[in-house]
Amino acid sequence: MKKLTLITLMLLVAVAAFAGPGFRGKDGPWRHGENPREMVQSFKLFKLTEFLDLSEEQTTKIYPLMADMNKEMDEHREAMREKMQELRKALKDDDVSDREAARLAMEIHDMRGEQHEAMHEMQGKLMDLLDDEQKAKFVVFESRFEDHVRGIKERMHDRRGDGDGPGRKGRDPRR
Repeated sequence: MKKLTLITLMLLVAVAAFAGPGFRGKDGPWRHGENPREMVQSFKLFKLTEFLDLSEEQTTKIYPLMADMNKEMDEHREAMREKMQELRKALKDDDVSDREAARLAMEIHDMRGEQHEAMHEMQGKLMDLLDDEQKAKFVVFESRFEDHVRGIKERMHDRRGDGDGPGRKGRDPRR
């Protein structure tokens, strides 16, 4: 088990080294300026390896798959963020018709569906690498991890006074 933990940590460091600019800042990883999403993704990989008790062979197959999944999800999020900015701008612009705004809203809706399909497909590939017990544990892990991250986000919003939804304390949803 110690050998597997060492290998896991080495793989985690390797993934972190190639994950993006947040991990290569002059202050090094886990410091100010770190990309929080990358930190969460790295932490998730580590905890997933530990919780599922992955073999060395599984680890070497799952880490690249997770890296691909994270990259694809980041691309989906960025495209949706840009489309959302376009929709917000359209809602502020009196010259834009309701039909145009509705078209943008439907595009965002479709993009969300595509994102969910892509995530489902990638998770299916990951589950193909697991034994029966690990598959069950993976589903539990995903649920717990999402709940944990959601709780952290809510606590952060509460501390900043942002609230927790579209009607955040006086915030105009068109912004």
